[in-house]
Amino acid sequence: MATQDERRAATRAALLDAAQDSLVDRGVAGTTTAEVCARAGVSSGALFNHFPSKAALLGAVAGRAFDAAVEQYVARFTAVSAVGGDPLGDAVRLFWQIHDEPRMAAVLELFVSARTDAELAGHLAAVNAPHTVRVLGVARDLLPQYADHPALEAVFDLAASAVFGVALGVAGEADRKSRVETLVTVVRAQLDPPSPPS
Repeated sequence: MATQDERRAATRAALLDAAQDSLVDRGVAGTTTAEVCARAGVSSGALFNHFPSKAALLGAVAGRAFDAAVEQYVARFTAVSAVGGDPLGDAVRLFWQIHDEPRMAAVLELFVSARTDAELAGHLAAVNAPHTVRVLGVARDLLPQYADHPALEAVFDLAASAVFGVALGVAGEADRKSRVETLVTVVRAQLDPPSPPS
C-alpha cells in the first residue's frame, strides 16, 4: 500500500503531467485549472492543495520541463559528439531541436503570456534564473575548449535569445532551419579563432 507521501507525490506528478499536456494541446489560454483537474482525475481542492494558484502550477511545469530538457540535451550531445566532428555546431543545433519540441515550445509560450501576468512572471523567473546558470555550466562542461572564452556567456545569451525567437516565430520549416544554420555561423565566428591569412 502506498504511503501518504507517495500518494502526494503521485498526485503532484499527475497534475504536472496534465498541465503540460494541456499546454501542448490547448495553449496557455485553454489550460484552465478545471481542464488540468479533469485530465489528472483529481478535484480542484487537490490541485490547490499542491499549488496555491494556476501561476504556481505553470511555473512548476516550466521548472520540470527545464530539468528534462537539460537531461535530454546532455544525452543527445554525448551521442552526437561521439561520431561528429563539429561540437560547436552540434551544440547550437541540438539547443534548437530541444526548444522546437512541443513541451518546450509550450513553455516558451508561458513566457509570452507572462508579459501581462505579473504572478506568472514571478514564478517563471524563479525557475528560469537557476536554469540559465545551469545551462551555461552544461555548455562549459560539454565544450571545454570554449569554457574560458571571454565571450562565451554573451554568445550563449545571444544564441538562447535567437533560438527562442525562431521557436516562437511563424516562419516555415525550411526558413527556420536556415536561421539556425545562420546562428551556427554567427556563434562560430564569435567563439572560434579567425582563420590564419592565406
